[in-house]
Amino acid sequence: MNFRSLILLLSAFISLFFSFECIAKKHPDEIPLEAVLGDDEIFQQWSMKFKKDYTRQINSIENITPVSSRVEKKVIKENVKLLTISFTYPVASTLSGNEGGGILAIPSVIDQEKPIIIAIHGHEFSPWGKYPDGLFLKEKWPWELVKNGYVVWAPVSMYHQEIKQVAEKNGYLPSWVKIISEGINHIESRYLLTIPHSNYAALGVSAGGQTAYSLMAYRNDISMGVFAGAEQPLDFLRREYHLKNHPNCWDFPGIASYTAIQALIAPRPVQFQMGRHDPWFPSGEPFPKIGNWFPGTSRDVISDEIGGHILILRALWKAHKNDVSYHLHSGGHEMDSKAAIIFLQKKRNFKEDNYNE
Repeated sequence: MNFRSLILLLSAFISLFFSFECIAKKHPDEIPLEAVLGDDEIFQQWSMKFKKDYTRQINSIENITPVSSRVEKKVIKENVKLLTISFTYPVASTLSGNEGGGILAIPSVIDQEKPIIIAIHGHEFSPWGKYPDGLFLKEKWPWELVKNGYVVWAPVSMYHQEIKQVAEKNGYLPSWVKIISEGINHIESRYLLTIPHSNYAALGVSAGGQTAYSLMAYRNDISMGVFAGAEQPLDFLRREYHLKNHPNCWDFPGIASYTAIQALIAPRPVQFQMGRHDPWFPSGEPFPKIGNWFPGTSRDVISDEIGGHILILRALWKAHKNDVSYHLHSGGHEMDSKAAIIFLQKKRNFKEDNYNE
């Protein structure tokens, strides 16, 4: 055997070895087909394993726990108390010196049977990485919830440049989840002890919706969720959107599909919302070509996470005698607050044990 033949044989062996390695290392977030077809035992086995990996990935993000806080400002608007709560982070934290904390909105009359709302805005609301008091002062969707008797915590969200070093290592989406979760733990022990409530509900729009369902998958004390305009397919964003001069703030490293994250929520009540005038609505018309960075693509309702994932999620929820709500409204890239309030009211008495018979 000559030298060239030996090299070719060695190359073939190496290729075969790595092929077997790829086959052996199944993607941990891949939902088993048997689970989608109704085998709840297999789903539970997968869910327990993936939840450990998912939780470990988020928990690995360190040094973003607030060490102290204070009320920076108090505003009364139509009998609603708006508290701007400022967090202080460790000196070595990536958030040290940046605005951190959020707005705690407390109505004059509190219904202790209602959950506290974690309201997370996305790129649709600015400025990013700042106190989102405009959500209330300009009477955006969280204001509707407060006026309906919900206590609302609107955390500072959509950090970009402030957490670049951490996010490039761990991902923006996991980092946002950890930052918001640590903030919830902080206000829970310092500001919510005297506020009667029944658990939490996570609501968000756009990237805030993605953060909301990722947070709900991470925390078991979030009983309900509403996610509006958060139906962007991960494979599309990785394939097309990353070509634009924009940070990969939509990405969750190591995850092949947002659907797997959403599946970890089962069987807690959730509602996805999509406006018929949202750019992501599958109207049958492809996205147009934009410059030299985006060649255009379709928004097929079945093949991506705009609609196809709902079929999978509903199959998983069905095993627990529950369902996933998908609300279409006449608006755009926004939250239908009235529909969200109706959903929260309808599902307020949900008890997970009722679906595990």
